[in-house]
Amino acid sequence: MASREVQKVSIEIEGSLATITEFHKTTQTVKNVNPDDLRYIFSDTSFETGLIPGGTLSCLWFGQRGDKQGFICESAPRKSDLYFGRRSNDRTFVEQVPFPHLLFAFCLNPVPSTGEATGNRLRGMKVFGLHRSVRGERDTVFSFNRYGNVYDNGNVCWGDNVIDIRNLWSVRGAINAFYTTPFNEDLGGSLPFVQQCATAGEYQHDPDYNLSKTILDVINETVRGENY
Repeated sequence: MASREVQKVSIEIEGSLATITEFHKTTQTVKNVNPDDLRYIFSDTSFETGLIPGGTLSCLWFGQRGDKQGFICESAPRKSDLYFGRRSNDRTFVEQVPFPHLLFAFCLNPVPSTGEATGNRLRGMKVFGLHRSVRGERDTVFSFNRYGNVYDNGNVCWGDNVIDIRNLWSVRGAINAFYTTPFNEDLGGSLPFVQQCATAGEYQHDPDYNLSKTILDVINETVRGENY
């Protein structure tokens, strides 16, 4: 009889279908589920994952404790046009502003059972700068608040924007919203610095903004829901 010992498990998501494949020594078992149902398959656990694959964005870690969920995602360097300023009639448009490697951390709460809404709502989202593409959980991060919209502890200030996360794919939308929401001088933002980076064509990192916090520290904070 062929061995049924599982050698490897892969999860692939395409459109509205998630495919879970168990690889055995001589056979494989395939199961198709709704992506939203993955949260019921994994409970009180964490794992490295490719749940949100893509050339510029990857989900590095997913964790669940009880009814709370967390995601850690890495976003590759990119350039984005942005508006800087608090008032819509007094904002400065800056073209092709460079962003470094960024680490996004999400802590989600379940939507109350009353009403028709389902899924999860964003309890908090943090962002930190990365010195390079992630190589391990001991990599350190730096404070990314010189464009504004980010508190010293990494929490993102959304202002009047309401960010609703109903499924795994909504995480990508929240990250895109971060890049496209107007930045301002609150919380350490600086228009001259933004313009300096745009002129240089790359993010001008200052070592004074380095943190002793590691990716593992961010994961631990997220799975416990601390400081969100």
